[in-house]
Amino acid sequence: MTGLFTVDSMWALAVALGIISVSLYLVSTPKISYEEHLYSLSLDVLTVAEKQGHLRKAVDGDPIGVEKMRSSLPDDLCFDLDILDQNNELVFHYGSECEEPKRSSLVKRSVVSNSQFYVASLRMWYNGQ
Repeated sequence: MTGLFTVDSMWALAVALGIISVSLYLVSTPKISYEEHLYSLSLDVLTVAEKQGHLRKAVDGDPIGVEKMRSSLPDDLCFDLDILDQNNELVFHYGSECEEPKRSSLVKRSVVSNSQFYVASLRMWYNGQ
């Protein structure tokens, strides 16, 4: 007997409703914003730099670690790194040769080198944005 409600039509209806439900859920979930993504990326870059000792080397006057860190990032990422001592005086500066950003992210991290306390400040942005 054929009818409107056959087993295969019920399966098709269930699959269609499932696809619609999942699609609506994915469309309605909040996405990470540009600023949140850039902040998270900046925080990760600064954390890795600190863990690998690049910030301590920079305090001691060796920019090689920071330059190596820069070369490991994608070309469209730019950053400025400043390290200040306890008296808020600039000890180290590294600047990207990129155009000034419209939007950027700023993160800070403490660094201890030779029993001295420093603050590393990283401002990161996408080149051309």
